[in-house]
Amino acid sequence: MIKHYLKVAFRNLWRYKVQNLIGIVGLAVGFIVFSLCGYIIQMMFATDSQYPNADRIYKVEIENYSSRIKGNINLFTDNFTGIENVTSFFPMTSGLMHLPYQGKDLVVDLNFNEADTSYIHFFSLELVAGNYQTITHTPNSIVLKESIARKWGDPALFVGTTASIEDEQYQITGIVKDLPFNTSVLNTQGLVFNKTNGNLTGNIISPFGSFILLHKNVSLQDVQKQIDKYPFDFEREQKDAGSVHLKLLKGAETNKSETKLLLSCMFGIGLLVLLIALFNYISFQMAQFYNRLNECAIRKVNGASRIQQLLLFAIEVMLVFALACLAGLLIIDMIYPLMVHSGNQIISNLSQQFGIHALRIQLLKYALVGMAIAFVLCVFPANIIDRLSTRTVLLGLSAKDSKHRARNILMFVQMIILLIFLSATVIIKIQTGLVRQTIFTTVPTAEQKRIFSCDVSGKFFFENRAALVSGIKVSPYVEDVLFTQYRLRWISWVRLNLVIQGHEKENFMEYRVGPNYADFLHLKLLQGSFFTEASGMNDVVVDEKFASLFPENNVVGQTYGDYTIIGVMETVHILAEQKTNQRSQEPLVFRLADENDENGCLSVKAIHGKEKEVKQHILQCVRKFYPETLEYKTPDLYTEINNLFIAENALSILATVFAVISVIMSLLSIYSAIAMNTEKRRKEVAIRKINGAEIKDIIRLFCKSYVLLWTVACAVVFPLVYIVAKQWIGSFEQQMSLNVGLFVVIYVVVLALIMLTIFFRILRVARVNPAEEISKN
Repeated sequence: MIKHYLKVAFRNLWRYKVQNLIGIVGLAVGFIVFSLCGYIIQMMFATDSQYPNADRIYKVEIENYSSRIKGNINLFTDNFTGIENVTSFFPMTSGLMHLPYQGKDLVVDLNFNEADTSYIHFFSLELVAGNYQTITHTPNSIVLKESIARKWGDPALFVGTTASIEDEQYQITGIVKDLPFNTSVLNTQGLVFNKTNGNLTGNIISPFGSFILLHKNVSLQDVQKQIDKYPFDFEREQKDAGSVHLKLLKGAETNKSETKLLLSCMFGIGLLVLLIALFNYISFQMAQFYNRLNECAIRKVNGASRIQQLLLFAIEVMLVFALACLAGLLIIDMIYPLMVHSGNQIISNLSQQFGIHALRIQLLKYALVGMAIAFVLCVFPANIIDRLSTRTVLLGLSAKDSKHRARNILMFVQMIILLIFLSATVIIKIQTGLVRQTIFTTVPTAEQKRIFSCDVSGKFFFENRAALVSGIKVSPYVEDVLFTQYRLRWISWVRLNLVIQGHEKENFMEYRVGPNYADFLHLKLLQGSFFTEASGMNDVVVDEKFASLFPENNVVGQTYGDYTIIGVMETVHILAEQKTNQRSQEPLVFRLADENDENGCLSVKAIHGKEKEVKQHILQCVRKFYPETLEYKTPDLYTEINNLFIAENALSILATVFAVISVIMSLLSIYSAIAMNTEKRRKEVAIRKINGAEIKDIIRLFCKSYVLLWTVACAVVFPLVYIVAKQWIGSFEQQMSLNVGLFVVIYVVVLALIMLTIFFRILRVARVNPAEEISKN
C-alpha cells in the first residue's frame, strides 16, 4: 500500500514538476531563513547560561554607572548573609606584550581583564594547559585564551614563559578554553592576576564586573533587602550615587530593550519569509487538491477509507518536505562560505561563531516540525473528501468559488508580507545612505577612498616619526600628508567652562590638527585665518557652531582662558550627528597638533589611480619600525566612515536579501498559480478565441484579479508603513522625505514584475490553436 502511494506521489510531483520545484525551493529557503533567525535568537537567550551555577550568579549594578563603591568585593560576603562566593574584574588598558617563544620575541597587541584569583573557579572556566593551583599562587600571572595562544603555536608551550607588558614582568601560568560567543564574561584575550589567592588590589568596587554567587535556596529578595539597608560609602555623595542592586547575569543581555527589539525583528523576518514559502506551497496544494477530486471520488467508490485518503495526501506532502529539507542543506553548503567571507564584520563573525553544523541541525529540527504539522493538516482534505457526495464530485459540482477565495486570501497575505519587506528595505537604505553622506561632505567619495590613515602613536614610532613621515613623502604617488593628534574620525571631548551671556557652556569637541588641515579637507575659512608657521599653541580656530555662541558678529580676536580665536571655519561633520541614538556634534575647537606628543596619526592622500601603490608604500615604511608579528592596518577614510554604520549596513544587507527572496518567492507563487489556472482553463481560452477574443483580452482576463489584489494590498500596507517609518525616521536629525512618489514607485515596479510573470505564462496559452484544443479529450 505504501509503495503504491509513493509511486502516486512521485507521478504527481513529476506531472506538476515546475510548480513542485517552486514549492520545494521556496520551502527550502523559508526553512533556511527561519532556522538562521531561530538559531541566533536561541543563542542570544542562552547568553551566560553555560555556567553550572548560572541561575545563582548575579552582577552588582549601581544606578549611577559612573559611581564606585569604596571597599573590597569581600564587603558583600562580610556583611550580607546568603552569599556563597564573590569575584570581580576590571578592564586593563590594552598594551603590547613581549612574549618569548622558541627563541623569538613575539610582540602582540592584546587586551586583558585584571581579575580576582577566584575568577576562573567562579565561572568554571576550563583550562587547556596549566593548573588552577599554580595560577592562584603565582604573582603577576597571565591566563591566555586558547585561540590567542594557538594563533602563535602550541598553547602548552606558552605555560611557564615570562612575558612583559609595559616593562612589567608577568608569567603565563595557564591557557583557558574559549567561551562561546554568547557570553558576556570573557570578552578579552586573557586574564591578569596581580595578587596571589586573593582579590583585586585597590579599595574600589567597580560596576564594570563585580559578581556574587548566592547559596542554594536563598532568594534574591532576601539579599536585596539587606543591600538596600546597608550604608554604602560611594566615591561621590550618596544622593548622586544611587542605589545598589543585583541583576541575574543569565539573560541580562536579552532583557535590554534594544536587544529585545532586535530579536523581535529577527523573529518577525524569519517568520514572514517562512510564511511566504508555506502560503506558496499551500496555495499550490489547494489547487492540486481540487483538480484531483475526481480521482479521490473514484478511490472512494472503490472502497478507500478516510485513513487511506489521508495517507495518499500525507505521503506526497511529507515527500515534498523531505526534498525541501535536502535542498535546504545543499543551499546552506553553498551560501555558508559566502557568509563567512561576506566582507561585513557582523555577518562574517556571526557565521564563524555558530558554524555550519549547528545551522544544519537547526534546519532539520524545523523541517521535522513542519513535516509533522503538514501531516496533521492533511486530515482536512481527507475529511472534505469523506463528506462530499461522490455523485456531486463526479458531476463537477464542487465548490469552485470557495477554492478561489482561499487561494486569493493566501496570495493577498503573501503580497502584504512582500510589501512590508520591500518598503522597509527601501526606506532603510535611503535613510542610512542619507546619513552616510552627511559626514565629511567637503571631501568627495572618490577622494575619501584615496585618503589612508596611518597611526604613528606609541613607542615604535615616537622616536622615528620624522623618518617615517619623510619616507612616506618620498613616494611620487603621495599627493599630501596631514598630521593630526588622532585619526580623522576621532575627537576628544573637553570642558572649557566658557561663560557666554551668563550661561556656562561646558561640552566642546577639541581636535588637534596640522596647519594644512583646511586645505586637506577643502574647508572654507569664513573669518580670520587658519594656522600658519607663526601660530602658537594657544591660537585656536573654531567652527560655525562655536562662533554662533558669541553675540558679536566677529569672534576673531576673542579670548577665553589662555586661548585666542584667530579664525572661523565652516563646520565639518566629523560625527554622524544625524545618526539615531547619538548626541549631536558639539561645537568644534581646532588647535595645533604637537608633533612631540606620543599620540599621532598621518592621513596620506594618494594621487588618483595610485591607491594600491601608496598603501603598499606606507606598509613598507611602517615595517622598518613596527614588528612583523603585529597587524598594521591602513584603512581609507571611506572605509572608516562606513565602519560607523556597520550595524546599519548589516541590517540593510539582510533587509535587501530578504526583500529579494520575498519578491522572487512571491513571483514564483504567482507563476505557479497562473500555471495551474491556465492549464485548467485551456478550453475556455480556446472557446473565447473562437468567439473573437484577442490575446490582450485573454491576458486581461487572467491579470485583473492579481492587479486588484496587489492594489488592495498596497492600500492596506502603505499607510501602516508610513506611520511606522515616520516614527523611526523621526529619531534622526537628518530625515529622508516620505512622499507619495516613493510608494508609487514601489507599486509600479512590483506591479510591472507581476505583469511580466503573468504575461510570460499566459502567452503560451493565448497562442494555442482553438480547434486542436477543443478536439482534445
